[in-house]
Amino acid sequence: MIKLSSNLALKSLTAGIIDNSELEKIAIKTFNSATFGTLEVELNEKFKAYENAKSNIQSYVDALESVSQNGEKVIFFIDELDRCRPDFAVEVLEKVKHLFASKNVIFVISYNKSQLSKIISHVYGVENKDALKYLEKFIHIEANLPIVDEISSISSYEQLFDSFVQEFNIDLANQQQKNTSLKNMFTLLCQPKHLNMNSREIERAFSYVSFCFAALPKEKGSSLFEFFLPAAMMKVKNSEIFNEVSGGRFFSTSTNYKWLHDFFKEHYKNSLTPQASNVFYVKQFEEACGIVSMFKMPTDDIIEDKI
Repeated sequence: MIKLSSNLALKSLTAGIIDNSELEKIAIKTFNSATFGTLEVELNEKFKAYENAKSNIQSYVDALESVSQNGEKVIFFIDELDRCRPDFAVEVLEKVKHLFASKNVIFVISYNKSQLSKIISHVYGVENKDALKYLEKFIHIEANLPIVDEISSISSYEQLFDSFVQEFNIDLANQQQKNTSLKNMFTLLCQPKHLNMNSREIERAFSYVSFCFAALPKEKGSSLFEFFLPAAMMKVKNSEIFNEVSGGRFFSTSTNYKWLHDFFKEHYKNSLTPQASNVFYVKQFEEACGIVSMFKMPTDDIIEDKI
């Protein structure tokens, strides 16, 4: 191409004054150095990088297999892949695929299939059906998580309660009866008809409670725990509800949250002070809300902006 264009240009611009054979030599030399030479270097580098990559992958495979002793299984859990940045999610899949050949090594990947297929469609610009086929390259066995029914979810909430009490070192010693009552309150508050809490929101609520405990003498924190926890749960889930009751008063005439009056009248019956036929006041709850309000998570501003 350069030879042809050079000849045409030479004829049109110089009318044969310049010797085109010399120009051809220069053009060919330039073309070789700029294209074929560069391409050769790039290909060599690519092949070299590929060989290095193969060697590195094999090193990883060997290292993973060495972890397995006596045929024991080594299991990696990759959670919520669909929540990652799109290109990163796809990159993770494509990289761990190279490690699938490791003996006795298993990868368990959890994701929202519909969401992940949309991510693949976005990254590669393909139809959703093609994205699902692409996923088949990586997923050898697929299992859908069951929908949790109400009875088993109550059991799950109770387990979460015990787990977080232990994780955050909340001392409820010598308060077995109160602990049982509070667990029941917590479980009911988590239900869809009330606050509808998920595990991440529950963990944040317990984080608030642990902050409150750290800010108070041990005895004071323990005595207010039954008020701290629901206050923290409401602050995490819905700041409008939290603001409604942060003064410690519960109104049966509240338009949106009448259930709060009935719910806490039952659970705080030994602590409430009637102020009117439709209002009761719980001093400890107001105090707990005041302390919970002292603390703030980075995401609180985002939640408040949405509300």
